[in-house]
Amino acid sequence: QGSQAGLPQLGALGCAMRAIGRLRGAVDGRCLGRRAMASAVAPAKDGVATSGSPVIVSVANKSEVGKVAGAIAAFIRQSGRVQLRSIGASAAYTALKAVVCASEYLQEEEGASPDKVLALRVTQKTIQDANSDWTASLGEELIWKKVIIMDGAVEYLPPLEREVERPLLIGKDTETSKAGAALASDMKKDEGVSKVRAMGSSAIHQALKTMTVAQAYLNREGIEFVVVPRFEAYTAAGRTSPARQLVLQVRRVKGPWAGRPPETHVL
Repeated sequence: QGSQAGLPQLGALGCAMRAIGRLRGAVDGRCLGRRAMASAVAPAKDGVATSGSPVIVSVANKSEVGKVAGAIAAFIRQSGRVQLRSIGASAAYTALKAVVCASEYLQEEEGASPDKVLALRVTQKTIQDANSDWTASLGEELIWKKVIIMDGAVEYLPPLEREVERPLLIGKDTETSKAGAALASDMKKDEGVSKVRAMGSSAIHQALKTMTVAQAYLNREGIEFVVVPRFEAYTAAGRTSPARQLVLQVRRVKGPWAGRPPETHVL
């Protein structure tokens, strides 16, 4: 939520965003209306832009996956980058599902390379609540909230020669310090590849926090990684039919993204 004041004037892109807002979202991880979404926003000249200022997309608990996905794809085409911000498990889960859908929209475009994927760098920041100035004036304690920040851009990531044999399993009660240390250890290995599995919004949120811990460990050694979310078929114990599970592929990369200060867009 938040005020719409001060949004960037996007011209034709703004019209596309209004069309995007009318499209349906995702159900159980399935992206709906992909062809309609792909035609709603015109692609950049060479498919996806590679530089520019990121736009902040604030994702709330009730944000529509389809609308957020369309915004991500549009801003990637426009400037090559986008920054997603969310507070809480439900909003973070929605943001990740939207990234998966946006990746599919971009891959469906003519000339799209399978080696160029939408990847995220995950950090966490503590901010003052928007209403805390008002509560402080009443003599109440200031309210602070932890925000998951996902910086998205297109990375050149060739397909893996083999799948990760032992993924890191994260639950809603997993200790992020221990899991973060394990993930950081994987990033130091020659392959620099890991996979994180988590079921449900609370576990996914814990997985994202684990990644911020892992990156904090690795910052001391100048190592960075990106996260590529996707859905995979998964058959749980005691079940005969597979379900779609959101998994996070983690891959070591060479260096940080450069960019100007971001603009803000609230969905």
